[in-house]
Amino acid sequence: MYYTTQKQIRTAFWDELEGEPGILRKRIKYADGLDYLTDTRIAFVDFVDHLHRDGMIGDALAQRVTL
Repeated sequence: MYYTTQKQIRTAFWDELEGEPGILRKRIKYADGLDYLTDTRIAFVDFVDHLHRDGMIGDALAQRVTL
């Protein structure tokens, strides 16, 4: 599958985490807003890198996609 939107990538990421410990979906409240745990952010970056290396997303989308 070739992904063309950020929403598709985020959905695929959360689908891949299905069955993983709920801690990965936990968000921490900071003074300037909410953020995911470091483990979750690292897993997302690795996921995007994997998609990019396998040719499933283009360069531009790999650079701009956010969790």
